[in-house]
Amino acid sequence: NKMKFGIYKKDIQAPLEKLSRLIPRRTTLPILHCVKMDFNGSYLTLTAGSIETTMTIKVNATPIDGETGVVCVDLKQFLGTIKKMPNVGIRLEVEGNTMTINFDTGKINLPLLPAEEYPATPKVDGGKLNVDSKVMSKVEKAFNFTSDSDLRPALCGVYFDTVNGNIVGTNGHAMYMSSGLSKDSGVEPFILTEEAYAGIKGLEVSTIMVGEAHAFIEGENFYITARLIDGNFPNYKSVIPENDVKYISNLEALRTSVDRALLCTDELTSLVMFEFNDAIYVKTRDKEAGTSFKEKVECNGEHKDEVGLNGKYLLSCLNALDSKDVIITFMDNNRPLTIHPMSEDLEENELILLMPMMI
Repeated sequence: NKMKFGIYKKDIQAPLEKLSRLIPRRTTLPILHCVKMDFNGSYLTLTAGSIETTMTIKVNATPIDGETGVVCVDLKQFLGTIKKMPNVGIRLEVEGNTMTINFDTGKINLPLLPAEEYPATPKVDGGKLNVDSKVMSKVEKAFNFTSDSDLRPALCGVYFDTVNGNIVGTNGHAMYMSSGLSKDSGVEPFILTEEAYAGIKGLEVSTIMVGEAHAFIEGENFYITARLIDGNFPNYKSVIPENDVKYISNLEALRTSVDRALLCTDELTSLVMFEFNDAIYVKTRDKEAGTSFKEKVECNGEHKDEVGLNGKYLLSCLNALDSKDVIITFMDNNRPLTIHPMSEDLEENELILLMPMMI
């Protein structure tokens, strides 16, 4: 391989930083610590990732001399070097097993690894799902509710229910569900990994193509190939109660009250109680520390009852919503409490569900 091309520091640093999110910390394949660089004469494609998830980003580059070709270089070392370069154009020169980074006043040599050792990316063939920034913001919320337990891998990702048009994330204690997916895409329901989401976070995604075992996620100048989570997602619709007792309350007032209540909760349980009466009374206590808390939050409900909730989960549930007011539905201590945003948009269907705790 003999290549020489020019590139601006800022044009290559940002893509390398995105790719570094996907590099595995530990691997039996040292080549996966590398970024694969494929120069075709007018642009450079950078590929990196793990066995499960790989990302490719296209970058503009200017040919100076030599041929086109593919090389692999340690990503961490390469990114660390690029970060310390002056903010100007740099020249990358490849000859044999060495890449030279030339800048105005000097040069740095980095060793290369054999590009043929880099694993091939699986080809994905299947139906396409169109997504936009609104859908991706729901996916981001859903990932805040996923589990990190290896015992239930299906709960570690976000479920794209393309049959009912819903995006769902749950850890078994709390659940986020939102409408917004196209129902007529022809794509079978699938579970997207957190690793794949780490790659696309903050980027403009346009389509997700779904095959038997992998998803192909595409946006402007990048694509990701990610293995899907194999397993059955629970029947989430069956746990949504048909509650008819509704309380309407101000979201911000409720959120700040629960946040204050957490100052006085038992650290082991994080138990916060909602006492429903002429208002919602947010209560908690920590017997050992000798602290307690009670605050009245206005609501329009009249049904009298009390429920115990995990305060940390409850706060994350309230933080996931952004309407002025919320509708809380609750029947009894054996069934989940649900929280909906009060929205004038009838197509906007967000629901958060939280399992009760023993008081």
